[in-house]
Amino acid sequence: MNIKIITAAIVMATLSGCAVLEKNTVEESSLQAKASMALGVKPENINVSNIQGGLQKITFDAVANGNEYSCYYTTALIVKSDALCTEFGSTEKEDKVSQCDALSSAAGKC
Repeated sequence: MNIKIITAAIVMATLSGCAVLEKNTVEESSLQAKASMALGVKPENINVSNIQGGLQKITFDAVANGNEYSCYYTTALIVKSDALCTEFGSTEKEDKVSQCDALSSAAGKC
């Protein structure tokens, strides 16, 4: 029983610290690529700054075409999510409208 608890604690500690380690090794080009997919802008047109690592996510600021965004992605071991970005100063409704696709529009979500 004690071995199971110790093993579970070690696994949780390892998974929890992944983003902290990732912050020290992540390259700006990787963050530009992630922000590029989220914003629909070429990576070379994105400037990245203020990179922060937490227990399970990396946060960073991105500037693209004169607009400022706050972005983040999550990580655990070798699995990384796509980046999610929100424009500074925008409201949730403005974000939804700017990301509205045909399916969302048909469902009345825009």
